[in-house]
Amino acid sequence: MQSLDFQQRATVCRDLHGWVDEIARLTQPQIVHWCTGTEGERLKLCELMQHDGSLMSLNSQSTPKSYLAHTQAQGIEPSRRLLCCRVEAEAGPNNGWADPTYMQTVVGEMLDGCMQGRVMYVVPYMLGVPGSPLCQSGMQLTDSPLVAYLTSTIARVGRLALSRIHATGQFVRGIHSLGLQDSEERLICHFPEVDGIVCYGSNYPQDSVFALSAHCRRLASIKARQNGWMAEHMSVLKVTGPDGEPTFVGVCGPTGTGKSTLSMLIPPDSDIVSGWQLELVSDDVTWLRCSDHGQLRAFNPLIGLCGTITNTNSHTNGNLNQAVRENVLFTNVGMTENRQAWWDDADGALPLACTDWSRRQWTPQSRRPAAHFDARYAIPIQRCPALAPQWNDPAGVPLSAIVFCSRRSETVPLVHESTSWRHGVLTGATLSSERITYPHEAPTSPLFDPMGFRADCGYHLADHWQHWLDQARRPGVELPRIYHANWFRRDWNGRFIWPGYRENFRVLKWIVERTRGRGDSMQTPIGVMPTAQGLGLTGMGWTRDTVRALLAVNSEGWYKEFDERDEFLARFSTRLPPELMEENDALRKRMRHARKMERPEV
Repeated sequence: MQSLDFQQRATVCRDLHGWVDEIARLTQPQIVHWCTGTEGERLKLCELMQHDGSLMSLNSQSTPKSYLAHTQAQGIEPSRRLLCCRVEAEAGPNNGWADPTYMQTVVGEMLDGCMQGRVMYVVPYMLGVPGSPLCQSGMQLTDSPLVAYLTSTIARVGRLALSRIHATGQFVRGIHSLGLQDSEERLICHFPEVDGIVCYGSNYPQDSVFALSAHCRRLASIKARQNGWMAEHMSVLKVTGPDGEPTFVGVCGPTGTGKSTLSMLIPPDSDIVSGWQLELVSDDVTWLRCSDHGQLRAFNPLIGLCGTITNTNSHTNGNLNQAVRENVLFTNVGMTENRQAWWDDADGALPLACTDWSRRQWTPQSRRPAAHFDARYAIPIQRCPALAPQWNDPAGVPLSAIVFCSRRSETVPLVHESTSWRHGVLTGATLSSERITYPHEAPTSPLFDPMGFRADCGYHLADHWQHWLDQARRPGVELPRIYHANWFRRDWNGRFIWPGYRENFRVLKWIVERTRGRGDSMQTPIGVMPTAQGLGLTGMGWTRDTVRALLAVNSEGWYKEFDERDEFLARFSTRLPPELMEENDALRKRMRHARKMERPEV
């Protein structure tokens, strides 16, 4: 019986090549190829995938050096995403758990001979900028050329990573096999105590590309907690005012709350003329560390961008729409007859016909979308037309603000500032959001997704919240202000009140002003909120009723919110930081004693 003993192999095979040889003997590939990450190698991988039909080249005139791949449409089921650590309680209710010794036997049997007749790609990668205090290395062994290609798109692959592995002797050992792609056998296991990851049966990028999620988020979050830093599902943007002074803002939130759209936002034309500028530092994954001077600094561990492409066009996300015109790999979008990528809401007229994401014929009369709702893109980060020079600064950038985004049709106003770091942590810990719906559909009930990190936190969520609270205990620390933004408030007719997209920059400007001790604002029980003047809405044709609806603090709705938060937090009672319950009680008391909160002055 085969058993994948990470600990034994890590001890016996201290040499990197020895470990690779051991896994090759287990999986029995026909060829072992060490990846270099060079452009020539990337082209050869594309040629190989085009030859076997797993990759299609797109129109070289409209999108040069671009491709389309079809992968599994959804990730591995939560029940098959396992954290394999010795103490089950460490996994928490947010993670599936399995005994590591037992699971090493299970995956050992799965991997036995799984790469017969295939190529095993040895992909050394590095996360973080060389010289950064948070830099990490990994080695992913995979029989998927698509995984090898995507890893070299988003992470530093090749000689640089190998040099660091040989110098430090430390790296995350990852094994991935497509297997038979049987949905009942798909599995991903994280072994944090021995820095190991195994994924079997999935070619879904969020599961199979370890540098994108399994290592960069889940294992990194565990290592971060152990060593005093933080790994978060966060984008970071740089906002520069007319005075030339930059402000760095972190943005967290569940999928569909506008996080990535905000990070690539193009300011309104009037603000651009006035000298405002917004640039991207990192998207979707950010590592944080307190500097010796007490600043919370943000680091981008990746060199590529990978996110959902649906609903992207020149109006909703002009920068991304421009970025995906060249050197991009799409997954699960449609393809027109002239080999152009197509997704619903893309710019241009509807094609008369195309092949949809499931490789079926599609026409405008089809009662289904041409692209999967989770269709994705992957591009080098340099493709972003508004990229901040600091994106790869080994010293990171100082955060002045953190914004938690949610998707709520009622109760939660457009934006408010937390009263303290503790209150801000409560805001993130109780973040809830509705599922994305079409405009004519009724919103769904909100689901709690703390910090937008519930699916990716590699340990007990309550311990994650405590880790955030502990940052305030560092001597001389200067922590950023915390905000909550909601672009999706609806009126009594079910229509969105706020126009969103480029207009969201008004909120960012107010946040920047607040970090500098300015910004017209008003005190409310839930925190500081902007006035109409603070958002620059005066003289824009906005009625007082519309502004009130955006900024309303409805006591009845908030009492219900407090009760739901209490119920959610109670699920973590054995490890819940008491400060969070105290903050929720304090919020309730402020609401109870507030006067005239139904109609704030605007």
